[in-house]
Amino acid sequence: MISDVGAGLSFSKNVVPAPVVPPPPPPTGDTLDITTMSNAQLSTQTIDAHLETLTDYAAIIGSTENHLQYQSSNLMNLNESTSTAMSRIADSDYAKETVEVTKNQVLQQASMAMLAHSNEMPERYINTLLR
Repeated sequence: MISDVGAGLSFSKNVVPAPVVPPPPPPTGDTLDITTMSNAQLSTQTIDAHLETLTDYAAIIGSTENHLQYQSSNLMNLNESTSTAMSRIADSDYAKETVEVTKNQVLQQASMAMLAHSNEMPERYINTLLR
């Protein structure tokens, strides 16, 4: 039956905030009577009303699909931006640790050089005194 077209469809504002309100249901009329001219005209009007309702639903579905595609694209961009930011943070953390390791190596080498130099000093004094 034509009046059952679209029955069971529901639009929830919780799932997708649809900017368009669903159209009102079409005029009722389960059967089409085309035995007389006036009934045929009434049947044509009923069919036109159903087609208009279907067109309205198609517009709502198209709008919702467009909205979902936009949101999907937006989320993919957000995901890519987040991944890039996390990568930069990881790179900077790695660089910071590399600088810290290098600094500690330089300090260790400087300490070793100072220790070696300080060990040479007493020997120089002793050699100087013994001459």
